[in-house]
Amino acid sequence: MTLAEKITVLRGERKLSQGDLAEKLNVSRQSVSKWETGQSVPELDKLIRLADLFGVSVDVLVREGDAPQSGSEPPETDAHPAAPETKIVYVDRPLGYTPAQLLGMILVVAGLAMMLAAPFAGADPILFIGGALAILGLPLLLAKKHPFLIDGWLMWAAGYLLLCNPYLMGVNWHPFAGIVRWCPLTDPQGITLPVVWLLWLAYLGESALTLLLPVYTAWLGFKRRRRP
Repeated sequence: MTLAEKITVLRGERKLSQGDLAEKLNVSRQSVSKWETGQSVPELDKLIRLADLFGVSVDVLVREGDAPQSGSEPPETDAHPAAPETKIVYVDRPLGYTPAQLLGMILVVAGLAMMLAAPFAGADPILFIGGALAILGLPLLLAKKHPFLIDGWLMWAAGYLLLCNPYLMGVNWHPFAGIVRWCPLTDPQGITLPVVWLLWLAYLGESALTLLLPVYTAWLGFKRRRRP
């Protein structure tokens, strides 16, 4: 049995998909697929992690022969007597923080600080802005997968509630109409131009989220469904 076949068999015994194994080894699913089809061979550090994950020795994993048994001990020979083996154990724990987690920490800390400072400043907008920052930072800090997607849907929901109302929109309650209504070139009377620019940019961002979020969400779902 070849190395490719052994990886496939041992992965099946552990009831792991190619995506699950790739995530544990911090490689792409395509890399695992190439290993199992014999198109490429894992690097030495990946072989060690595979052996530890499957509970076999690297020698048993690499040497062609019968199918290895998960958790089995390597065979003893007269030329190489058995010796106490130091087993390397890898703990799936990230070293440090990801950029998304760092950004989430900054948003949460900044939001809480603004909420605490709001009563002393006597400004309610600071309280609401701080709360919004803290809420948007939590998915980045806590969500393991796709935190920016979760944040995007939160921003879309909050933007729709705040922007798409009869007070700002009149009859047409959708963000695309807001781009036209609050275009700075129209210069609505009684409102300063900087406020018009801010509203126009807000509707532009809300419209972009309305188009992109469903497409990106559907693409992620389709990608996950195709995963073996």
